[in-house]
Parts: sequence; structure tokens; C-alpha cells
Amino acid sequence: MIKFFNSRAFLSVILTLILGVFVAASAQQLSPEAGEALRKGQAAAARALNSYVSHNIDQPLWREAISYGQTAQRLAPERPEPLRFLGQVYSLTGWYIRAYQSYEAYQKLVGNLDAQAKIQFAEASRKLGYASYSSGNAQAALDYYTKAYELQPDNMEVVVWLGRLYFEQGNPTAALPFWREAVEREPENEGYQYYLEQVRYQARYGVAASNAYFRGLAAYEEGRKDEALAAFREAVEANTDYLDAFVWAGRTSLELGQPGLAATYWQRVLSLDPTDERAAFFYNLAQDQARWGVAAVNAFREGLTQYEANNRTAALASFARATSFNAG
Repeated sequence: MIKFFNSRAFLSVILTLILGVFVAASAQQLSPEAGEALRKGQAAAARALNSYVSHNIDQPLWREAISYGQTAQRLAPERPEPLRFLGQVYSLTGWYIRAYQSYEAYQKLVGNLDAQAKIQFAEASRKLGYASYSSGNAQAALDYYTKAYELQPDNMEVVVWLGRLYFEQGNPTAALPFWREAVEREPENEGYQYYLEQVRYQARYGVAASNAYFRGLAAYEEGRKDEALAAFREAVEANTDYLDAFVWAGRTSLELGQPGLAATYWQRVLSLDPTDERAAFFYNLAQDQARWGVAAVNAFREGLTQYEANNRTAALASFARATSFNAG
């Protein structure tokens, strides 16, 4: 990978950071040999920054800088300075796996990281996380993005990726706080709202039941009511306390002319929420349709509506139609 910089404008900043590893050094200094190797690496890095417009590990000066840094690390494996230098060089040249490894080892030695180290370590983590996901290794992606979140908890890209990865792995409890945070920070983002709703349902009713329920809603909205009912039935079988799924199963089965089935669903809605007047209405409707026939009941109820509107002629026609459907 290649990274682009205005090297002359950036040079003084980077040199300060590269040389700054000595400022944070403890009283125990590098050995003369390790110190000399590191200084030569810094000099090569400075020349590279001043010589190239774009930076990659195939350029001779960067290879020289890396070689000296590796020598310093070999000579002083217990010291953090060579690791910090290598982490910076690998980051600048886009060798992210080496940058990650160097900063990981550096953090183990020093504990708390300074701001610049966090930025570069987090960048390497994000790059490796995306590469892992793209290659089909979701668990590695999750590990890398988790590290990035540890380093940069305010990074929105990382928050969203963690929510997505946990969601795709079927772990709504872990995904929920990330999608909640995403919506809190960008409340107008419909995509974030969608995922938040999904994981809330998954966490409450289970992944299988929730996925079936939302699949049913999508099918219903597209007019595929038979598929919708099948999905809603799958949802209620997966979780017998899934109130919304029972409501939609009852509604859809009524619309498909299956009142006996609808009555069982509306009865379950009432058992879950006895105060639901809408459910009581549809339960009675389904029972009447199952007993007298769908067409007869619908015509009779249409007649009642016309009668209450003082449209007696239309009401009489509807009642007559109802008796023609069911004379009993």
C-alpha cells in the first residue's frame, strides 16, 4: 500500500516524533550499539521523507531505515525506542501488519500510549480489520476493530464496524451499545436506526425469531403475503412470547382468508396483553368468520356500518348479500 504526504511540509513534524522517542526514555539508555543503529535509522527516515513524494517499503531509504531499526531492536529487545521507531516507519510506508505488531509490542513495554502512537496504532488496526473482513475472516476483523476502539473510542467508523460485526455474528447483546451510540451521535441516519431496531428485537426475542419477523415485514410490504405469513409463523414458533410477531401473523392470516388460524394468533395476543382492544376486535372477527364464512361476515359488518350511517338502502343490500353467503 502507498501513502501520500507533502514530505517537506510534514518533515519537521515527523522528525520531531521520531526523535522524540528519546525524550520519553527512562534513565536506562540504549546501549551504544543500539543507539547508533537507531540514530542511523532516523537519519535514513529523514532523508526518505525529504526525498520521496509517496512512501512505500520498496524505496531504498525506507528499507535502510527499517534495517537499522530492526538492528536496534535486536540489540535492545527490552527497550521501547526501536519498537516505536519501527511502528512509525511501518505506518508511514503502509506496512500495517508490521506497524500493528510493533505498536503492540511497544504498548506491552510502556503501558500507556501517547496521542501519536494511538493514532498510528489505531490506523493499522482499522486497515487490518477491513482487510480481514474483505477476505472473509470476520473474527480477525472483530479483534482488530476492538483494538481500534480501545485506542480511539470516539472514532465513528470503528463504532459502526463493531456494531455491524457483532450483528453479523449473531451477538445482538454486544452489538446493541455500538448501534445505540451510532444513533445517538447521528440520529438522522436511517441505516443506523434500522440496525438499532434489529438488534433490540434480537436481544429481546432471539436472533432466529427476530430475523424471521423482519423477513416477514419485508415480504408483507412487497405484497408477498403468503411468504410473510410463513415468516411470521416461523417467528412465533421460535419465540412464543413475540407479541409483535403474533399481531402480524394474525393480521396477515385474516387478510389471506384464514380466520381459524388468525383466531389462534389473536387469542395469543390477548393472553400476552389482555388490555389490547384491537386484538379483542380482530379475535371476535376471526371467530365470526370461521363460524359463518368470511364473505358473509364481511358483508354483514358492511351492512352495520351503512346502517349506523343512516344509509338504510345500502345496509339492506349488504344484509341480503350476507344471508346469500350463509343462510344459517
